[in-house]
Amino acid sequence: MPKAVFLVPQIGCSDVELMTLKTVLEKNSIPCAIASYSTGKVLSKTGIPLNAARSIASLTPEEFDAIIVVGGENVASLAEYDCVIELIRSAYALKKYIVLLCMNSALLLPRAGLLEGRKVTVFENKNKWSLKQIKEHKGILVDEPVVVDGNIITCRNEEDVMELADELIRILSISSKKYVTVDEARKIINK
Repeated sequence: MPKAVFLVPQIGCSDVELMTLKTVLEKNSIPCAIASYSTGKVLSKTGIPLNAARSIASLTPEEFDAIIVVGGENVASLAEYDCVIELIRSAYALKKYIVLLCMNSALLLPRAGLLEGRKVTVFENKNKWSLKQIKEHKGILVDEPVVVDGNIITCRNEEDVMELADELIRILSISSKKYVTVDEARKIINK
């Protein structure tokens, strides 16, 4: 069964993105956890309290099939923590899905060394900072709601979250199916 974890700052994540994705994934039998710098109460950008059951530093990439970073105020702080960047790099190397919403492709992928030559979408902020970052770090900007490039999935903004949810369910469902080998089938038949 696939599992997902949301990485959030202690204050300021997008509750709309997080709760929409978490609810849809869990209704489709994909357990989700929330992790932050420390365990316990975290506040969304609208002040809704959430519970971080895990600290980011305690996570291992083997535990999850998808690592999700939603947008919101203060998410830039995630890029400042080496444990976040190392988790993303390790998960990427293990072919886990890295799911980034809003401006996170411009924030986290360059720091992790994973943006160059990669197709991504990003929230177009007022000063165009995120667009400049993508271009500067040789990413390929695609103006679509959701972009899948290998095991990195990016989503433009909270209006596109349901489209992202559909794509994640499709991808995680396909990747979690266990097929029986011919030898295993013979053993089952001969019992």
